Amino acid sequence: MGKKLMITGSHTRSSLSSFALGLMLVACGGEDTGAQEAASTGQPTAGAMSMSSTVDTKPMSPAAATPAASLAQGPASSGAPRAGGDGAPTSGASNTAMPTPPAGGSTPADAADAMQPTTPPADMAQGGMDNPGDDMQVPSDGMPSVDDPQPSGEDGDPGSSGDWGEQDATADGPFDTTTENNVGPGGEFTMYRPDPMMGRHPVITWGNGTGTTPRTYNRMLSRYASHGFIVIASNSMNVGRGDPPPMLQGVTWVLEQDMESGSALFEHVDRDNIGATGHSQGAFATSAAGRDERVTVTAPIQGARSGTLHGPSLILCGGMDTIVPCSGSDRAFNAINSVPVMYANLKAIDHISWIGQGANSEYAKVTLAWFRLHLMGDMSQRGQFYGSDCTLCQDSAWEIRQKMLD
Repeated sequence: MGKKLMITGSHTRSSLSSFALGLMLVACGGEDTGAQEAASTGQPTAGAMSMSSTVDTKPMSPAAATPAASLAQGPASSGAPRAGGDGAPTSGASNTAMPTPPAGGSTPADAADAMQPTTPPADMAQGGMDNPGDDMQVPSDGMPSVDDPQPSGEDGDPGSSGDWGEQDATADGPFDTTTENNVGPGGEFTMYRPDPMMGRHPVITWGNGTGTTPRTYNRMLSRYASHGFIVIASNSMNVGRGDPPPMLQGVTWVLEQDMESGSALFEHVDRDNIGATGHSQGAFATSAAGRDERVTVTAPIQGARSGTLHGPSLILCGGMDTIVPCSGSDRAFNAINSVPVMYANLKAIDHISWIGQGANSEYAKVTLAWFRLHLMGDMSQRGQFYGSDCTLCQDSAWEIRQKMLD
């Protein structure tokens, strides 16, 4: 892919240790977990983290977005994502811990991704965290917005819409990517995006787990961007709090940048195709963000609640997760009846060990396929989710339930 990423700051193990402590504080009834975690662990605040990236360019096929039209009513397809050949997934995570970078030095992003996360303490696992964050705030009238610009130009030109085509959702996409740090409101966001921008790109807003930052999920978020998505990720370690909440602040900022001459996003945002995903506390925040009418697709990972959604939802949980058990995701699934929804329990997975697999985790693969299908109209992904004989339905590693996914 020709991607280079240099990172400075605290490494992933400390982020995940803070994550585990934060979950324990939530389970024990702590109110302001983000503040407690920073004080107790010495974890730097999101704004203090410093990262930079450089990109090698390479030839690529231009693409521009075409929304999928009424996928629930669309033609059935047997097209599961391609596998093997040049598009085969990259190798899995290493079992070696990430080395501590020298003072003033840098740690390669792949080394951070390969590091295996710490296991949550037994007392936290016993306590559980079935449905935290009931006070997550979503503005009743949504967020301020600006008038949508009228598309113009031919395919590949700014403002145009076109066909994204089909891609293997288990491998890097055709775009080089760049990571922009300390952007957005207050400089408190990280953005992963295709470079160069080609036409109008759909958006994914990301929510971190308690006590973590986007760096913890770096390879997963970069993978999304390599497929053409603009990913806006709050640096907050407590994304369930705020008015408006960080995940929606990020959406508003991206839409504003689409109208800002001189911005890298100017006339490059597909304003009609915005998705939300996140892990743990970020998953509950994803469910909350889905109540905003601008967010048309959601995929909460290990944490979900019901609410009025505006498009398809993929509710993911782990059968071995004792921190945020599948029971909460089950209740959310049962309460959603107005949009297509899938409950997907990856039976052998706990709450945090999958993070070390980065973009090669099953959660990364299926969420990318879900977003390619519903935000890009990649019908080759439809067979994974639609129909009683869907690919995931036939995979014994998953427990699947569906509504409105005929």
